[in-house]
Amino acid sequence: MNRFMKYYYLATALPTISLKAKPDVSFEELKFMLKLNLSDSDLEKAKIFKKFIDVTNLRLFWLNKEIDPRGNLNIAELEDAILIKDFFDDFVFDFLDRYEKTEDRLKYFSFLIASFFNNIKATQKDFLEFYFKFERELRLVATALRAKKLNRDILKELQFEDPTDDFVAYILAQKGKDSFEPPHEYRKVKKIYKKHINDPKKLYLELLESMK
Repeated sequence: MNRFMKYYYLATALPTISLKAKPDVSFEELKFMLKLNLSDSDLEKAKIFKKFIDVTNLRLFWLNKEIDPRGNLNIAELEDAILIKDFFDDFVFDFLDRYEKTEDRLKYFSFLIASFFNNIKATQKDFLEFYFKFERELRLVATALRAKKLNRDILKELQFEDPTDDFVAYILAQKGKDSFEPPHEYRKVKKIYKKHINDPKKLYLELLESMK
């Protein structure tokens, strides 16, 4: 079976995206299907998607909470990777060396997330660059909205972001305003945020629904 046919089979086998029903295909089954049908280069791209989950799992690990099982690493592998400095990119270990105490790693975790997005921007192109650019901007908009709501200093909230970046500069330019107005493509995010500000779970689900 050639690559085109394999990819066609994979696409048709995937369930319809829905937030209201459990998918017919489990995540373990999906991983098996990807491994069976994707080329090595495309499988590596899927690994990068999951590596973002691995990075966010570090925070859950330091909080002694259950990690997201959709990453590349389980809890034992995550611990080993930290101990022997394996699997993760250098910026992760630079962060670990910079902040040795767990409380500091949690306090400055946004620095690690910013480093991940900067690494993607420097090393990836096409869809991965596009997707993680969107993921980053969505997080920045949410941070700005939350900062205005809680009367926090947006400069401090974005202290690890590049102030010369156009998107970051757009947010910082509104530092002295009473409310934050996102760029046009993210106006819907503000409406959802205001509607579900007191219900984090509903807010998360509505944001996911808006991205479909």
